[in-house]
Order: sequence, then C-alpha cells, then structure tokens
Amino acid sequence: MHGEGLGPYRMTVGEMAVTEVWVPEPDLEDAREVLGGSDLEHVPPAPTHIGALADPGALPMRLLAALTILVLAWSVVRWLMMVV
Repeated sequence: MHGEGLGPYRMTVGEMAVTEVWVPEPDLEDAREVLGGSDLEHVPPAPTHIGALADPGALPMRLLAALTILVLAWSVVRWLMMVV
C-alpha cells in the first residue's frame, strides 16, 4: 500500500488522502480476486467536505489567523497613536 495517508504526517483530506495498492505483476490476478471478494459493501462512505469552510480541521488555523490579524491591527493602531 502506498499513499500520503499512511506516513508519519498523514494527509486525510482530498486527493492526497488516496491510498494506492501496489501489486507485483505476477500477483495481479490474485489481488483482484481478493479485492473483488472483500466485503466492501458494508463499509460506510467517507464523509465529504465541500470546500475549506466545511473542514473541521481548519478551525485552529482560522483562530490563529484571526489572532494574528488582531495583534497586527493593534500594533498598527498603537504606532499611529504614537506618531499622531
């Protein structure tokens, strides 16, 4: 198996979360039989997110961005108060 979702820094969103199954050429038919005979019908579908706004993992980054903007705005206002 190969994919970004298997490494130490797992990607679990979008196309980078795809895991590929690599099989040597001589074992290809056996692998197809194994995968074809598996019980994949009972696996629930993965939840789909529509855009970045629906991604629950983006909340910490949004909070960090909001905090950064507030700190920068506060710094600019303080600088303007000293200049004026």
